[in-house]
Amino acid sequence: INHAVTEAFESMLPAGTFPSYFLFIEIEPAKIDINIHPTKTEIKFEDERSVYAIIRAAVKRALGKFSITPSLDFDQETSFNIPVSMYATTPKMPEVKVDRSYNPFKMESHPSNSKGWERLYPEQKNETQWRNSNPIESEPTPRVRVLGQIENKFIITASTEGLMVIDQRRAHERILFERHEKNISQPGGASQQELFPKTFEFPADDVPLIKELLGNLRKLGIDLREFGGSTYVLNGVPEGAVAGQEREMIDAILESVKNQSASYKEKPLENLLKSMVSGMAMQYGTTLSRIEQEHLVEELFKCTAPELNPYGKPVFTIINSNELEKRFRGLNQINQQA
Repeated sequence: INHAVTEAFESMLPAGTFPSYFLFIEIEPAKIDINIHPTKTEIKFEDERSVYAIIRAAVKRALGKFSITPSLDFDQETSFNIPVSMYATTPKMPEVKVDRSYNPFKMESHPSNSKGWERLYPEQKNETQWRNSNPIESEPTPRVRVLGQIENKFIITASTEGLMVIDQRRAHERILFERHEKNISQPGGASQQELFPKTFEFPADDVPLIKELLGNLRKLGIDLREFGGSTYVLNGVPEGAVAGQEREMIDAILESVKNQSASYKEKPLENLLKSMVSGMAMQYGTTLSRIEQEHLVEELFKCTAPELNPYGKPVFTIINSNELEKRFRGLNQINQQA
């Protein structure tokens, strides 16, 4: 009901009272769903558009029937409303101001802002001193240059040490682990609230384990709440969780805890974080654009321990020039024997 109708109703009420509006709808129980909110304060209609159209038509008819809607003033459409203070002023012709000193062909030099690049490549601080004494090179060259992907599993880069082969899944695990490790100290974890909470039904055997893990799951950003029985409502997920795969992530965590029950009790929150990032990390076979590859490599070398994933497995390996020379020497011997 619009503002004019509200004022009309309030004018008929005693002072200090406020109006309340109620809408009674009769509908078949099979056409609604009451299991979308934990406190049953919201429902979902099977055919929301039809219900909306019927209610809108009924309200519009009721307002029009008693002539309480504001009418259109067509007289205002035929003239302009001019303020009284402007009646005595003389209109001025519009002017166009031109900056005649502007030259579009004049080249201007803008100083490049390279402040802070040392944080991205801390290994090059010694090289910076060399460049300051050698003005031939004016900009720093990154130590790692992305060349491409192999079978959508590995990222090949060129560095000063040689060819570097990076396992993209393990690299993503390391990035996610350190990112979420910083969020654990925040109250309630870094959780992104779901616009529409999801309801999951778990096996009865998993319910005791889920109740045991609920506190630590919330610290990691997985806002899982009991709904009744073996039903739980997911209200929030950690940053970086893939939409539509929330149930798979939780199942992977439960399965990992079951398989590592002994080691899990030693450092429960850390082991739970490892299981979570393992379920969130990209799978092998994921195609990455050149920008995504460069971003992944850049984020990896910002980590405190980029050489190992959370489970202690190597993230990358380097093939130096000596190894390449040995390979070519071996190929030469094979060709000579042939």
